[in-house]
Amino acid sequence: LFTDEVKIDSYKRFDLSNGGYLIAQVKAIKQDGLSSVQDASFTAVPKVRNQKKAQLIIKQNKSFQSLDELAFANNSEIKNQRLIQLFSSVLKKENDCYFLVTPSEKVPVKVEIAPYVIINFDLLDDKVIQLDTNLDYSFYLDKTNTSRLIEYNNTHIPLVHVRDSIEGFFNRSTYYKLVDFALANKLIKDDALFISSSNHDHLIGKIA
Repeated sequence: LFTDEVKIDSYKRFDLSNGGYLIAQVKAIKQDGLSSVQDASFTAVPKVRNQKKAQLIIKQNKSFQSLDELAFANNSEIKNQRLIQLFSSVLKKENDCYFLVTPSEKVPVKVEIAPYVIINFDLLDDKVIQLDTNLDYSFYLDKTNTSRLIEYNNTHIPLVHVRDSIEGFFNRSTYYKLVDFALANKLIKDDALFISSSNHDHLIGKIA
């Protein structure tokens, strides 16, 4: 991030993915190696707290097998940002089954299509597409995070690899926008509709 010639009290600007920027000031310079207990606590303590929160939430809601059931039981959508991030961070896939996993709990989660719902997309620099999910997780379409078509309710829908073998599907409005984008740019090959990102083509549908 900084060069070897950096000095204390110097500044550097970093561009952020959301279009803003961050200006950082060097307050101390430390040699490579193990962090002190105090320095390590800045990153370790929040992780431990999040794990304990996740364990408590999972334990209190073990009877609900999906996020939708949990939301229905509480008569509202899951809008709490910290709760969303907690569920996203402990969501795991094992042998085609999904679980919420913490050091002391492992609770199965019922998933009809895929756990992530893709709710928005952005075209960055005309070359890379960023996808945003309902669980406050964003990623780029690339060689690893690509799409595939599956049959669902007598039609074909695209699933996208989000992370760690976990997939997501598009909500209706986002999917229709992607289809319109592909049609407008004539992204059709062998009766298949696709979008391009990170120098790869990603299948999103078939032309009847």
